Amino acid sequence: KQWYQRRVRDAIAVRGLQEGEGCQACVDGMDMVKQILDSPDLKDLTHLAVKEFCSVVQFSGCEAIIDVVVNQILNEYVPKFDPKKACVSFGACPNTTNVAMVSQD
Repeated sequence: KQWYQRRVRDAIAVRGLQEGEGCQACVDGMDMVKQILDSPDLKDLTHLAVKEFCSVVQFSGCEAIIDVVVNQILNEYVPKFDPKKACVSFGACPNTTNVAMVSQD
C-alpha cells in the first residue's frame, strides 16, 4: 500500500471513527472538492491566473497555449473526478471493486 493510504487509515483510527464513518467523511469532503472544481468561479480564477502568469513570463502565444491545456483539464478531466473512487484510492474506503480515481466514461 501507498504511504498516504496508511496515514489515512491511521488518522481515521486515531479519531475513533466507527466502521464506514471515515469513508463517509472522505466522500463528503471529496464531494465539496468536486463542487469547488466544478464551480464557474474557479474556472474564472484559473483563467485570471493564466493571464497573470503570461504577463510575467512574456512568451508568444502563452495565453492561448495555456488556455487550451487549462480548458482541457477543466472540461474533460474535472467532470470525471469521482469522490468515492478517490476515497478508495486514498485508502479511506474499502475497495469493493477494482476502481480508478477517474471514471472511464
